[in-house]
Amino acid sequence: PTLDALGTWDYEIDFDGVAFVHTTFEVVSSPAEVQNRPPYDVAGAVIEPARPRPGDHLRCSVMADPVHDDPDFDTVRYRYVWRVNGAVVRDRVSAGRSDQLRAGLTDPGSIVTCAVTPSDGEADGKTVRAQVRLKVRQRNL
Repeated sequence: PTLDALGTWDYEIDFDGVAFVHTTFEVVSSPAEVQNRPPYDVAGAVIEPARPRPGDHLRCSVMADPVHDDPDFDTVRYRYVWRVNGAVVRDRVSAGRSDQLRAGLTDPGSIVTCAVTPSDGEADGKTVRAQVRLKVRQRNL
């Protein structure tokens, strides 16, 4: 279609009659009317493994809709800030929906957090956090 009518348009992608994407977008009359909006909030983050041991590498994954992650259809990137016992040990930005913390940065009983902030490069969404505590080694008597 020619997008010559101002207003809200519906957009749907289907395959063999099954809708895979359904969204809306706005057609405006001038670039001055375009306003950037922050990415949608992510549902949460999770650190795996859920019950890590010292020596494990950890992965922090974002729970977000891969299609509807930004109201303006911008590419969303995520800032991952890893902390071990409160100290920042890794701070990375990636469009990937997960990040990894290498093994060897934790001790038994360490508390590991991963804070994830979505961004479109201009505006940030709400930061979410995941946290795990590493197992304490048991002594064999």
